[in-house]
Amino acid sequence: MAGHYETANRAILESQASGAPNVHVEKAKLLWSTKRSDGANAELQQCLLNMPVDVVGSATISSISSLSLVPLKLPPILCYTQALNEERDIARTLLYSRVRELQPTWEKGYLYMAKYCDEVLVDARKHQEDNSELRSRVMQSTSAIVASSNSNTEKRWCNLPDVLSFYAKGLHRGHKNLFHALPRLLTLWFDFGSLYQRRGHFPNKDLKNINGEVMNIIRGCLKDFPIYQWLTVLPQLVSRICHQNEEIVNSVLCQYPQQGLWIMAAVSKSTVPSRREAAAEIIQAARKWFSQGQPKSRTINISTEFSALKRMMPLGIIMPTQQSLTVRLPMYVANLPESLSSNIFSASYLPTISGIVDEAEILSSLQRPKKVVLLGNDGIEHPLLCKPKDDL
Repeated sequence: MAGHYETANRAILESQASGAPNVHVEKAKLLWSTKRSDGANAELQQCLLNMPVDVVGSATISSISSLSLVPLKLPPILCYTQALNEERDIARTLLYSRVRELQPTWEKGYLYMAKYCDEVLVDARKHQEDNSELRSRVMQSTSAIVASSNSNTEKRWCNLPDVLSFYAKGLHRGHKNLFHALPRLLTLWFDFGSLYQRRGHFPNKDLKNINGEVMNIIRGCLKDFPIYQWLTVLPQLVSRICHQNEEIVNSVLCQYPQQGLWIMAAVSKSTVPSRREAAAEIIQAARKWFSQGQPKSRTINISTEFSALKRMMPLGIIMPTQQSLTVRLPMYVANLPESLSSNIFSASYLPTISGIVDEAEILSSLQRPKKVVLLGNDGIEHPLLCKPKDDL
């Protein structure tokens, strides 16, 4: 039967019309073989519901009626193409909606719903291209072709906010599907943005509404998504640097400057003036943020400024670490000699100061404390913050 679905479907319809037994089983097999498991389950469920109650049992019928995820009474299947469209429009939509109701925190449920809506969007685009090609052969008026094409374009993108919303909701609930969902979300946004820019300053009302909804979703993603998620798609963002994504790229550069600047290096030398200028603006904004947001500090040389302290090294004084200064109460035993219970510090070996690093950093806070690094005789560096006029 594989590969002859239309013939098998006609045979099932004829058998069903003649009242042949067990038609529902063969119909379920056909639905299952065409990868329409929802329809196959619904067919078997409907068959069980049509059986006498004393044969199936009232509990079984009640369970089937309450847990059914798809419509039990499907309309007659006229052809394979119609059945496929019916499955997409009814069964899968209800199935995904029911899954989201039962598991509202499950990220994969939103991913599957987004992928389904994405498939509908791609199909609409394919139909639009086919219809445009057909009209170009029949119609002679160029203006009529353009007007009709624009109308179909608006209809094709009307589902875009739903697709982006489902991808975004899935990413809000986890990042297991990050490398699939976020790149696809950006691709759809970029494609629509390119179309919106090509329309110039006079897009129609429908496109304006769609663009407003899309931008609200993107702003919400920028606000709620962790910055590391955007870092994973930074090459894609940079490849469309002339798009309206400067705020996202700036956020990534400010959070991960070392990684981000390597990716920005190539586009900053682009031969395309618009891309080169956009990269320069983003890098300049990142520099401005660093100059304002990062505290300024300077360093001093201990050997020059505090030569007497440098000459005192090494010292026999213990390093002022928490282990060296925290008292640990010993176990009290009445007959135990005091010498065996006198070790009240947690560290058996207390390091002493053997030296000091030449460079000390002066921080830019109110008291301008100095950050010095002491060298212990255990070979470990111990940073120490020294505040002037602080006796607490």
